[in-house]
Amino acid sequence: IWLHDLGRDVRTRFTFDSADDAAPLFSPDGTRVAFVSARKGMGELFWRDARGTGEEVLLFSSGTQLFANDWSPDGRLIVFSSLSRKSGFDLWIFSLESKKAEPWLEGPSGQFRARLSPNGRWIAYSSNESGNEELYVQAFPAKGEGRWQVSKGGGQASWRSDGKEIYYVGPDGTMMAAAVRTEGSFDVGPP
Repeated sequence: IWLHDLGRDVRTRFTFDSADDAAPLFSPDGTRVAFVSARKGMGELFWRDARGTGEEVLLFSSGTQLFANDWSPDGRLIVFSSLSRKSGFDLWIFSLESKKAEPWLEGPSGQFRARLSPNGRWIAYSSNESGNEELYVQAFPAKGEGRWQVSKGGGQASWRSDGKEIYYVGPDGTMMAAAVRTEGSFDVGPP
């Protein structure tokens, strides 16, 4: 993993292990970078000081392939995808307070590429449960408050910084946008 200082146009190597390191995420306050690695097997979740100082800290090791997806806006949780032998990828949460990881959304199909809304109350993720990749939104971290399908094919969600739109890539590669309401209950307009 390399960091690129946009202001100075300088690239600096951030990780040095010979294993594959991937999926870097800056913490909301910009002080740390979380990433996944294959140092001790298939997948480990690490973090390191964003200045490149200090040692890398192993947060979680699963023995299966991982992808870091997002960091909660309050900095307390890291959402990641973990490969399940039964269903493809499931969504997991690592709590920085308890130092424990637990499954958050498992199912007979894959759930992956999750992104949290700017207020931290909603999670957008891709799933292949219909046979095609689709984008869904659910309440977060609580479950059971409904689920909305946002796309008619497509995924790779990103939220507008004020949380009033969600962007995704359509099945033909077109960038799509849908107006959303994230305060109170969730609502989504047509893409």
